Amino acid sequence: MKNLFRPFMLALVAVSLFTASSCTKTCDEGYEGDDCKTAIREKFLGSFKGNEICGTGNDNYTIAIAASGTDILKINLGNVYNQNLTVTATVEGTSFSVASQQPAVGVTVSGTGSVSGNNITFTYNINDGTNSNNCTFTGTKL
Repeated sequence: MKNLFRPFMLALVAVSLFTASSCTKTCDEGYEGDDCKTAIREKFLGSFKGNEICGTGNDNYTIAIAASGTDILKINLGNVYNQNLTVTATVEGTSFSVASQQPAVGVTVSGTGSVSGNNITFTYNINDGTNSNNCTFTGTKL
């Protein structure tokens, strides 16, 4: 009987170890990391200096990105188009999206972007009701 018990216990331990090591932790929405306490939007926050290429010209300036209120998936991009315009974006993983919104009277902005390490790319359309301009801002965190 003792000889049968030992292989059974070894098999049980092996199955338990395999099961425990194959589990993955699922974080609450908006959080990531080993401890699930890092807000996904953290990687977007800060000031990014870079170049912007638009259909009607180019510019070099800084965009400041800050947390937007209590919604863990929202960020504010300030100084869009180098015109002190602020838009709100929703983050998902390493990407963000700006739904069509009016940061100033008669001005509409929409677009998408992503972050990779210390670099950010934001491609958007800005329209003042008369003119439309497609732009891509590429910057590095200061």
